[in-house]
Amino acid sequence: MKEKIALGIHAVVDWEGKWDADVLRGLVEEYDIKESEIALPDNIDSERKLLCAVLYYMKHGAGAELFPVSDEIVESFAKKFQYKVTIGGTAARAAIALAKIGVGSLLQMSTCNDTMRKLLPDLIHGIPANPNCEEKIYPHVSVSYPKGYHLKTENLDFITPRENRVLYSHDLESFHLPVLENFADYAPDAEVFLLSSFCEVLDEEVMKDRMAKCRKMLGKMRQNGTFVVFEDACYVKQNLRKYVNDQLHEYIDILSMNEDEMMDYTGCKIDVMDPDAVLKAIKEIYEKLKVPVLFVHSSAWAIAYGKDAQKYYSTLESGITMASTRFRYGDDYGIEEFNEVKNIAPAKANVDFSREIMEKCPQLYCVPCKDMSFVKHPTSVGLGDSFCGGLLIDLIKKK
Repeated sequence: MKEKIALGIHAVVDWEGKWDADVLRGLVEEYDIKESEIALPDNIDSERKLLCAVLYYMKHGAGAELFPVSDEIVESFAKKFQYKVTIGGTAARAAIALAKIGVGSLLQMSTCNDTMRKLLPDLIHGIPANPNCEEKIYPHVSVSYPKGYHLKTENLDFITPRENRVLYSHDLESFHLPVLENFADYAPDAEVFLLSSFCEVLDEEVMKDRMAKCRKMLGKMRQNGTFVVFEDACYVKQNLRKYVNDQLHEYIDILSMNEDEMMDYTGCKIDVMDPDAVLKAIKEIYEKLKVPVLFVHSSAWAIAYGKDAQKYYSTLESGITMASTRFRYGDDYGIEEFNEVKNIAPAKANVDFSREIMEKCPQLYCVPCKDMSFVKHPTSVGLGDSFCGGLLIDLIKKK
């Protein structure tokens, strides 16, 4: 197979919930949610607890991925909103972003069903890692919320500080995320490979098996000269995050994470417009991860830190452009819209931040994000995935 870009391993059916303030407020009033209940429960075993968790992230303007104890809770809560059926998973969404601007790819898929076969673009060559996967769909649901939404009830009163999304699912196939250890045989011409989504695996024994297979897969791909990008995630179990990084760091050329994942790693809230705080966090994470280059991307900037960081300026710019295109146009864009967004200037505050943090650290390169404040109805789902797709376009140019 001749594709230059390969991706894996996660591909799922997403239910993208439509924002409806009236439905949300009605649920809050129906369940009589109080301020003291807005927290992260240890076990999401009811719709009420799921709602409390969603409200927690809304109040803090954060994104997250949640795992209720059953798919019945997932589907029941999702159906209270209108939603659109799409394909999700970091690798799959990145591949779809590439297809929208005419770039083909090879996608290792954790599962496959009729919905995926109908919705995946023809430019994506899908290889199921589990050819015997079942047709049952375990939806991954997104709840997007806007910036500046004022939720006021008898017992609650807060305003969302920024737009973001909360994802939730109970996907038995994702919990056992399969790995094709011979994937290199399908991708002999792949110049770059994006790997992601091991946060879905919650069982330690399953993770050990998947890491052993993944090391074999990546070892073969590295022999082929494939450049490897690993997109991090927020893990329910932090020990599994460390285990994954310990197992894979020697095979990774770039490790990428978003601002929520950066804060999840450090265990503290960080003002993403504070250069000193961001630089301290990035240095701390880089020393622990032991990878050549660390990317961190946020709504305001994207940073490369480590070996030859400055050479990734155009890579970060390409990622920002792809994410910004999705932010503005949702699913309805192509190469013309991508090129249009490429010419949008960055926001002044983002430019100031980038200049200041680069003055503090020559080992770091920062690209300011575009000024998208004019967008009235932004899309917040899949921005990080689109960012990853944008990275890959530029990385194959560097090979």
